[in-house]
Amino acid sequence: MNTNIISLKDVTYRYPHAPGELPPAIDGIDLEIGEGEFVGLVGGNGSGKSTLARLLNGLLVPSRGEVRVEGLTTGEHANLNGIRETVGMVFQNPESQIVATSVEDDIAFGMENLGLPAPEIERRIDEMTRRFGLEKIRRSEPHWLSGGQKQRTVLAGVAALRPKVLVLDEPTSMLDARSQRQFRKLVDELWRSGTTIIYITQLMDEIAEAPRLIALESGSVAFDGVPGDFFSGVELLSKTGLEAPLAARLAAGVRDHGYTLPDGILTLTDLVESVCGR
Repeated sequence: MNTNIISLKDVTYRYPHAPGELPPAIDGIDLEIGEGEFVGLVGGNGSGKSTLARLLNGLLVPSRGEVRVEGLTTGEHANLNGIRETVGMVFQNPESQIVATSVEDDIAFGMENLGLPAPEIERRIDEMTRRFGLEKIRRSEPHWLSGGQKQRTVLAGVAALRPKVLVLDEPTSMLDARSQRQFRKLVDELWRSGTTIIYITQLMDEIAEAPRLIALESGSVAFDGVPGDFFSGVELLSKTGLEAPLAARLAAGVRDHGYTLPDGILTLTDLVESVCGR
């Protein structure tokens, strides 16, 4: 069994200036995430996904309870540098994380802040630009890049820091379909290389094949298990305001017309194979 790298115990978070009659953004969450896991985190608007993401590396500190990363609590200020080296973050809007005037300088920025030697920084820049398809634009100014190129630049800069955990907060919501697929493939490669992935999204097709799915509703965990169980639960989907992946909805439509298809169809590949193999 994997060692837990992140642990939440009775974590509640209420925004400081929120009206007192409003419920907390995160309400009494207990959660453990093991090393090397890929976890899809979903929920409707206002469910607490982004708040939870920021709690995982100390950008926010619980109002009650504690978050531990490799045994270190985010509530201790002295632990934060180490925690943020362990837990990397990629947000929805890449422009909020791009700080330099060229792709390679942006990738170098975090490493320079850590005080890595110049030869090592250059070696990692070469590795990251090659790995993330940025070699031809490494000296380009970020504001000229496409959305997909900007998000790959951000991902390369975070990956260059070698975090053990990568939290991605709706990273493809501003990308076109092709860029979404490219970005998701890069994240899968990081996961296969040993990085723990926490992938937050409202695009169910992105996490249909995730080994583990956590769904939030009103700041609490409404589901924690495999995607097939979640997407087959009509009440759960209704409660969280989410819908099944496109392939699952198409399969349901085919069944409604009297055809027999197996349960658990979550991807278009599964659907095509099931239809063609009838």
